[in-house]
Amino acid sequence: MHTSWRMTRGVAAAIALSTAAGVTSLASDFLTEGVDNARTGWVRDEKIFTPANVAKTTLLWKVKLESTPRAMHNLFAPLVAERVTTPQGPRELAVVAGVSDDLFGIDVASGTQIWHRHFDSTLENPGGTSDTLCPGGQTAVPTLAQTSPGAYTIYAVSWDGRLRQVNLADGKDTAPPEKFIPGGGKPYALNLRDGVIYTATAQGCGGLTNAFYSFDLASRRASAFIPAGGGLWGRRGAAIDGEGRVFLGTGDAQFDPVTQRLGNAIVAVKLDASKQLQIADYFGAPNANWLWRRDLDVNTTPLAFDAQGHRFLVGTSKECRLWLLDRDALGGEDHRTTLHTTPLICNDARAFDARGIWGALTGWQDQDGTWWVLAPFWGPVSKEF
Repeated sequence: MHTSWRMTRGVAAAIALSTAAGVTSLASDFLTEGVDNARTGWVRDEKIFTPANVAKTTLLWKVKLESTPRAMHNLFAPLVAERVTTPQGPRELAVVAGVSDDLFGIDVASGTQIWHRHFDSTLENPGGTSDTLCPGGQTAVPTLAQTSPGAYTIYAVSWDGRLRQVNLADGKDTAPPEKFIPGGGKPYALNLRDGVIYTATAQGCGGLTNAFYSFDLASRRASAFIPAGGGLWGRRGAAIDGEGRVFLGTGDAQFDPVTQRLGNAIVAVKLDASKQLQIADYFGAPNANWLWRRDLDVNTTPLAFDAQGHRFLVGTSKECRLWLLDRDALGGEDHRTTLHTTPLICNDARAFDARGIWGALTGWQDQDGTWWVLAPFWGPVSKEF
């Protein structure tokens, strides 16, 4: 593998659509955070942007949405479906989630808001909304699924922990709300595969223990797996591979598999025959407990890809190295050995904030079949790199 790493109320949800030819860059479905189940961030159908024309991108419209900010949180990135059947004919529609338990439907061509949903709540004693780690409200980016030609359902989790199923065309419920996770928590971006919704929680918000969660749409059964580590706080939520394994990193806690503590690790879970989440594998870096003591935990969603007959996973932490792992044997026999570990890319100071890899990893395959990984980081490049 070659690697490359080179809010106020009414904040506008602006989509910049480009090029001199006047063609939109969003003319393909973008149904989940990170584009796909594997969280590669690769929009494979996008053929318009080039190094020659990207500088000519222009803003076509912006729209103000009535979303109330909470502790540095407000609107989340939109999801887009290209051809949605509406009474006015096929339209390209976007859905934007707001932290204050809101959903907004937007006509992409005109930048017009066509519907707005504010979720009711069953929380009897909701917590505060001024904590940057636990802002309260809807914190998970929803996910979309095409249910029939031209029809799309939005799956979202409101602050009370209920799973919402909403018609993208008109904002109306397609099914009654169902209990998914305990209320008051902080779930991250939803993922959907084979009729099962997945999420994970972090920061212990609402008194929740940090865990993986699943909801089977057919049986309406929920499941949870607690890895006994820190928060699972990769912003893209969990990555899922073609074998149904669900991967996410854990935050600051001790790494001690003997006592079933999987802090500062990458953990894989999978549904069993009874639709219950079970551990499938795990990886802890050789210096996992040193990372714990320095607050350099696993803070991004790993990405999965297949190449040359192998199933790979790439993960990282605030320390600022990339780990290349075998998805069929995370960390090898001892669960501590990578296929490859990069030199330190950044963060010579080993700082736990304002340095290191943050945000989300992205990967893509070029025309020669080479996979590239892009890792965004704060601060200067390491002297070791």
